[in-house]
Amino acid sequence: MFVATIVYEFSPTTDAKAQKLFRAEMVGRRYNEHWEGRPLPRTALWIRRTTEAGETVVELKVRCEREVQSAVQAVRKFGLTIELSALWVKVMGGGTCGLAELPF
Repeated sequence: MFVATIVYEFSPTTDAKAQKLFRAEMVGRRYNEHWEGRPLPRTALWIRRTTEAGETVVELKVRCEREVQSAVQAVRKFGLTIELSALWVKVMGGGTCGLAELPF
């Protein structure tokens, strides 16, 4: 079992409606916007994943990237302007992760 985290940034030309629709599209693809009941930062999502037979974590990362690309294309079908200026994908199979307690 792996956890994949994505953090993204929209270009300034991206419509506000497109940003909301993108997030809804990703949540519809089973990405989570909460961790243990607490909301993540608004441009971060995570998902639990398993690898397919013979699949490596590198290929799992690429699969996540393709899902993001597919979500962007789905938003564009509504005639909205959307472009990502940055995308971070992290796949991890061990260790500890979670939200930091705030405020510091």
